[in-house]
Amino acid sequence: NVPLMEAISAAARAKIGELNAQELSNLSWSLARLEFRDAPLRDALSAGAITRIWNYTPQELANTAWSYARLHFFHVPLFAAISSEAKTRIIECDPQSMANIAWAWASLCLQDEPLLDAIAEASQAKIAVLNAQDLSNSAWSFARLAVSHLPLWEAMAAQAIRKMK
Repeated sequence: NVPLMEAISAAARAKIGELNAQELSNLSWSLARLEFRDAPLRDALSAGAITRIWNYTPQELANTAWSYARLHFFHVPLFAAISSEAKTRIIECDPQSMANIAWAWASLCLQDEPLLDAIAEASQAKIAVLNAQDLSNSAWSFARLAVSHLPLWEAMAAQAIRKMK
């Protein structure tokens, strides 16, 4: 329903300054799930997210990155802010958040060696708790971006074998 979505977009843009990190992330995720591509709302969400990025949880960082990648939208300042925040808080990330951030970068073919190295190191340390989805998303992402982190590849291969048994 286009008129409804346009009304939601207008109302959300008017309230962006009042939304907290979770609300911004949830709105981004919802738009991606609905495949609603509204440039003015996306730009307002990006601006709002950048000003609050330090308040984002690792899941909110991952969901925001995922939602933009799902819509094939690369907002340079927002992705720089997500990268910077994710690198400093990578140890807090659960496997799904790390896999989703890597997936977003891979989907948009973004090379960010410091971020990908941080994700690779943290993923390797948590390899035993990666589920099959996180493992396959991580493997696809690192393969697509040609990340050659041999210890991670070996750990992922060993974990995949354990999961298949």
